Amino acid sequence: MNHNVRTFQCLMATIMIVVSICTIAAAEEKAPIPNQVAQQQALALIKEIYGSDFEAAKSNEQKTVLAKKLIARAAESQDLTNKYSLLRVAKDVAVSGCDVATALMTVDEIAKSFQVDALMMKASVLYSLTKVARTPGEHKAIAQQAMEMIDIAIDRDDYDTTMKLVQMALSEARQDRDMELAKSIVVRLKSLREMAEAFKKVKMARSALQSNPDDPDANLVVGKYLCLIKGDWAKGLPLLVQGGDVTLKAMAQKDLAGASTAMGQMQIGDGWWDVAENEEADSGEGYRKRARYWYRQAQPELTGLMKDKVDLRLTRISFVSDAPLEELEARDLIDELVGSTWEVRWSNGVLLTNMSFAKDGSWVASIRYNLNQPSKMLEGNWTIIGQSVIVNRPASFHVYERNNTHITVKNIAQGKGVTATGILKKAP
Repeated sequence: MNHNVRTFQCLMATIMIVVSICTIAAAEEKAPIPNQVAQQQALALIKEIYGSDFEAAKSNEQKTVLAKKLIARAAESQDLTNKYSLLRVAKDVAVSGCDVATALMTVDEIAKSFQVDALMMKASVLYSLTKVARTPGEHKAIAQQAMEMIDIAIDRDDYDTTMKLVQMALSEARQDRDMELAKSIVVRLKSLREMAEAFKKVKMARSALQSNPDDPDANLVVGKYLCLIKGDWAKGLPLLVQGGDVTLKAMAQKDLAGASTAMGQMQIGDGWWDVAENEEADSGEGYRKRARYWYRQAQPELTGLMKDKVDLRLTRISFVSDAPLEELEARDLIDELVGSTWEVRWSNGVLLTNMSFAKDGSWVASIRYNLNQPSKMLEGNWTIIGQSVIVNRPASFHVYERNNTHITVKNIAQGKGVTATGILKKAP
């Protein structure tokens, strides 16, 4: 086995061990779910104190008010059993009022303090919400949230949950009679089915690698899955080096070696482009996106016909895709943002205002909007920092944090459940 690859795999193994230890430590900081006896006692107390509130909460709006009241009380509670029980009741009240945002928010609050599987709990909440949804807006909200959660399930390689979520989203979109949303979900469903089918082979290949890490066929299967499906080239490339495809092996070696000159970077991009030309459409698109990664690095320093070639090829590489991509540079994000109007929403889904971006140099976006405080307009140039993942045109931004110097945002790609995160930092 190539020494560099073996070193890389050892390093990755060490990192995974450290991450696992940290994850276990983080999980230990959270409390276990209180036992049933303790919960019943807490629920009896809640019923005694808030019984009249439960009786009075007839409309969905009243149920939302009650749910938020219980959430606020849970935040003040020092007793973990009472905290959990208050949040559990708040979740059920929000579901009965078909308040999608509040119901899911209670799950987030539960997950902050207790050892629960937030994804599975949210999936269960969405399923319960489908039973009480009546209006088109309620059905649409469920569909959008289900699609947003799909990427979390995919990250966990949980395709059973993935398929349940996408089927739920499709059903809700059809009840909403939003044909555009339903159409986009059908397209997404097709790619997800292909991913789920591909993962069956990946599971067998991973099992084979446990007994024989040098198995060329297994390395190839897992390597292509990581690169083309998960967009994780850092982990996938070393496996392609150990794989049985001579062409991919050579390209993976060149990619890992990298290049410090524009010409060298372009040549690596050319290599992936040539691979793409000989592949089927779906795989070819994945390799072209890797070519774009290298073309982007080479582009600023190229001149003449070489620059013209790279510019032309970049225009032929679709930015919009149903498959996960590699991490993109900030200027890719700007390219996607410019020329569109966006909705800015708080994490509870409430519309704040519309928002637009304009190019100002290669790394700066100019943003003008009102953050619900007319006396404190945040205007001027903001720089997108950090790396983002975008695979289609998103429909809205969720604002998660803001202060005088930066705003952390998460966009929600409606219909495909694809998310992107980034930070807008005020330019000097």
